Amino acid sequence: NATPVTVAQLAALTGIMNVDNALESQYQAAINAETTFSDPTTLAEVQAVIDEVNAVANVVSAALINTLTEQKLTDAGITQTGLTAQQINSITAELNSINPAPVNTEELQNLVDGVLITLGSLSNYSGKHFVVYPNPTDGEINIPIEIVKVTVFNTLSQKLIESRNTTINISPLNSGIYILEIKTKFGVAYRRIFKN
Repeated sequence: NATPVTVAQLAALTGIMNVDNALESQYQAAINAETTFSDPTTLAEVQAVIDEVNAVANVVSAALINTLTEQKLTDAGITQTGLTAQQINSITAELNSINPAPVNTEELQNLVDGVLITLGSLSNYSGKHFVVYPNPTDGEINIPIEIVKVTVFNTLSQKLIESRNTTINISPLNSGIYILEIKTKFGVAYRRIFKN
């Protein structure tokens, strides 16, 4: 687990720029989720996380005031282009309806993909462009796409929970690693989750 980091600590690092006091919890979540830091971590790696969180926060803020544009999504690293006004409006509505909001590009990309899948606009969906969140979790897990069914298995392949909802509660389960089998109209995807 990552050591909690404060905005003051980030801002005090020589060479780190654009630290926003209002985004402290998002920085922490993004740092906790980062698995590719070198040891010791470089300033460039920390700056990349800060820049990514700032870009995603800009998208979330734009959604809240209904000024989301494809350019803002592109600036945050989202790969889809040629989005229609309806698609942008649907992404805006989804961003305004979920809590917690995405904190990194991967989570935002998954949300965008999930909206486009639901709209039937992402026909080349392969089951690899979304993540469940939060992960690790204390209980609730959100699946950002339209599903047929989700099943939770332990590492011994024993079925523990089955649901047709995109939010599932695993708080009764012990701490550890679990596997989600997520069935969609496009096929089956598997995700590993960590229960705190």
